[in-house]
Amino acid sequence: MISTLTVLLVIVIVTALIFDFVNGWNDSANAIATVVATRVMSPGVAVMMAAVLNLIGAMVGTEVADTMSKIIRVGPGYNFVSQEASLIIVVAGLLSASLWAGLMTVFGMPISGSHSLIGGVVGAGVAAGGTKML
Repeated sequence: MISTLTVLLVIVIVTALIFDFVNGWNDSANAIATVVATRVMSPGVAVMMAAVLNLIGAMVGTEVADTMSKIIRVGPGYNFVSQEASLIIVVAGLLSASLWAGLMTVFGMPISGSHSLIGGVVGAGVAAGGTKML
């Protein structure tokens, strides 16, 4: 029998991949807009360069992930006692950030995917546990 924790973990991974796709969609557009608009590069070359460099950037460091892990403290000894609640908060934050970044990209608004993710995770954490400081 598959546990609830395993199902939630799979949902977190799928949701994180969705956010990563939307974030790359938004960041690539922000990064290449200037070079394409000024005709310094063709759209194809600019997209390929953005794809390669975003992949390299994702593999080089984990600073953003480290910072994100410190925003909302969850688990025993903090506001939440179950791992399930922690994973639900992560899913809610990822979904809200994905939706926001996706909508703003469709409307052509240059936003930060990282700021969207921080807002989503903080919002989900506050909604779940309030603002009590430990």
